[in-house]
Amino acid sequence: MTEVPESCAQYGEKGGVGKTNLTTGLAAVAGDRGMRVAVVDGDPRATSTDELGVQLGEDTLTLNDLLYLPEDQDSMPSDPAEAIWDVLRPAGPAWPSTVRVIPAERKLANREMDPRPFEGRLARAVAALGGEIDLVLADMAPRPGGRLATAILLAMRKVTLPATLTTDGYEGVQHALRSLQIIASGGGHAPDVVGIVRTIVPRDSERRAIHDNFDTLLQENYGEILLDVQLLNYSIREEARAAAIPITAAPGREAKKLSSLYGLVLDAILAKKLEGVRG
Repeated sequence: MTEVPESCAQYGEKGGVGKTNLTTGLAAVAGDRGMRVAVVDGDPRATSTDELGVQLGEDTLTLNDLLYLPEDQDSMPSDPAEAIWDVLRPAGPAWPSTVRVIPAERKLANREMDPRPFEGRLARAVAALGGEIDLVLADMAPRPGGRLATAILLAMRKVTLPATLTTDGYEGVQHALRSLQIIASGGGHAPDVVGIVRTIVPRDSERRAIHDNFDTLLQENYGEILLDVQLLNYSIREEARAAAIPITAAPGREAKKLSSLYGLVLDAILAKKLEGVRG
C-alpha cells in the first residue's frame, strides 16, 4: 500500500497573519530541496494560486471542482482519488518543477453553504497522491471554522498556526485551536499542531510595546507549542509575491535569511530538530 504523503495546513482564523506567506515560503524551500510538493489553495481569494504563477482559464479545474458533488441524486459523483490528477497543476515557470498546485477560485466560497457531504473528498484525494507527492501544504481562508476549513483540516496530518504580534494574530491562534478541539471532540481526525510561527514580525526599529505584549502572551499561554522562529517583515517577501517567484529565487541577504527560516519551519513539520533563530 502506498504511504500517504506528509501534509500540513497553515491555519489561523484571522486575516493578514501570514498564512499564505508561510505556505508559499515552505513550498519554495521544499521545492528547492527537490521535494515533490502539492499546494492546496483553500482560500476563494486564490492568493496562493496567483503567487505560485497558476493562470486560470475557462476550463481549468480547481479545488471547487474536486469538492463538488452533483445536485442530481441519480448522478454518480467523481472519485476524488482519480479527479485529483486533473485538478493538480504545475506552478509557474519561476518555481521549481517539482511544485504543483490545487488552485482556488472565487466559486469555492459556495461550498460553505453546500448541504451535500463533501468534507471527506479532499482527504481521499490527498491519500491518492502517495508515491507521487512528498509534501502537501494547504493555505486556508481566514474565517472561523466552517465546512471548507473542516474539509481541509481532515485531509491534513499536521497544522502550523501563523501569528502576527497583534490582536488579530493572537485571537486567530485562540480561535483556530478551539476549532481543532471541536473537530477532535466530534470524532474527526484533527491534525497535530506543529507549532505557532510568529510572522510578519516588525524590525527592532519598528517594534513597539504592543508587539512585545502579544509576544509575551504567546509565550505565557502557548509556550509549549511556540516555535523559536520569528519571520521578520522584510520587503523582499512582498516583492517576490508580486513577481510570482519563490523566495529562494529572490536576490539579496533578506531573501536568503527568510529562506533559511522557512527551512527551519519545514524541518519542524518533517519532525526534525528546530533550532531557535530570529531573523
